[in-house]
Order: sequence, then structure tokens, then C-alpha cells
Amino acid sequence: MDLTLLMPWLAAAVSISHAIAGVYRWATSPARRNSEEIVKIKSDQAAHDRRIQAVEAEIKHMPDSSTIHKLELFMEKLSGRLDSIDGRFDTVDEKLKPIQAATERMNEVLMSGARK
Repeated sequence: MDLTLLMPWLAAAVSISHAIAGVYRWATSPARRNSEEIVKIKSDQAAHDRRIQAVEAEIKHMPDSSTIHKLELFMEKLSGRLDSIDGRFDTVDEKLKPIQAATERMNEVLMSGARK
């Protein structure tokens, strides 16, 4: 068998196989790029999932709206009590003024007696 007759056919077959491989690479190159982007997106998604889980864990410890409303009511009640106590202190302060004046006079008398 003469190989020279097969050489053009072999060259054509190799050329066709190279052309098919080139077309295949050209057709699948976006898929390779997409797979790289998908890997990056998945890693970003995992990072976001971790951050969301951390935020959710912190939110679990925060009070809900009913608890905040109860706190507001309690603070309002406490403010009213403090106002009434403040009024009582004013009354006590007024009652102590004569005692303070008498104490100051006694102190002055004692100091003047000590100087003589």
C-alpha cells in the first residue's frame, strides 16, 4: 500500500480535527469564563451568608416592639415618681431652712465665744 495516496487524506483529517477543536474551544470559552465567575459568585454568597447569620444572631438578642413599649411605659411611670419625689425634696428643703439658720446662729455664737 502506498502511503503517499493517504497523506493528503491524513492532512485533511488533521486539519479538520484542528478546525473542530478550535471551534470547540471558541464555543466553550464563555462557559469557562462563566464557571470562573460562578465560583467567585459562590464565594461572595458564602461571605454574605456568614454576615447575614451574624446580623441575625445579634437581632435575636434585641428587644421586640412590645418589650420596648413596656419599657417606655415603665420609664414614663418612673418619671412621674421622680417628679413627686422632687416635690417632696422641695418641701423638705423648705422645712430645713429654719434649722439651718438656727445652726448657723449657734455656730456664730460659739465662734464669737471662742474668740473672747
